Amino acid sequence: MKSLTISLVLVLSIIISSWAVAQDTTGFVQAYTPTSELSPALNGGTSTHFEGSDWGLSSFFLVSGEWGEGYIGPTFAPLEMLEIGLSAGIQQSDDSVEPRFAFSVWTEVGDFSMFSVLEFDLNGVDGLWWDLAPKFAVLDWLQIGLKARRFVGVGPFVNVSIPEIPVDLWGSWNPWDPEDPTGFTSESGLLGVSLDF
Repeated sequence: MKSLTISLVLVLSIIISSWAVAQDTTGFVQAYTPTSELSPALNGGTSTHFEGSDWGLSSFFLVSGEWGEGYIGPTFAPLEMLEIGLSAGIQQSDDSVEPRFAFSVWTEVGDFSMFSVLEFDLNGVDGLWWDLAPKFAVLDWLQIGLKARRFVGVGPFVNVSIPEIPVDLWGSWNPWDPEDPTGFTSESGLLGVSLDF
């Protein structure tokens, strides 16, 4: 419960401060669960672009069981199709609070887009987490691609948009885990719903 409180207070502060200083702010709230076990997670974030500048600010939070994290940091868009970000914040589990860091890259060229993030803490490889999601818009409401996430695996991804609400329903089947000695886990995947604002 502490992790939920800390994460929510952090993200609300970030959202309010982002709206106060810039005009172009977007965000999302997302709920998902791994398919191999019912373990729901809630995450969200904001992205602010400062008017007349290549610089911006992004924030992110996640709560899952006893684990929680939140971070904030600058973004830089050297090109219209490319944005990079570097963030710092905290993570909490089992009554310990530690620093957490993230590096992200977003790109979009035509109907192709990709968002990738690498998170890490001060605990070495055990605290390393990554997510890579290249996707292609087949139709206005349908995207297909690849989802690669540490502790879940690598595999195909599909996203169905309902723009009238604006909600996305998405899922991935991630049968290959490069860190698993057997290499293949047929029941691994993710199911989620996202709300954009």
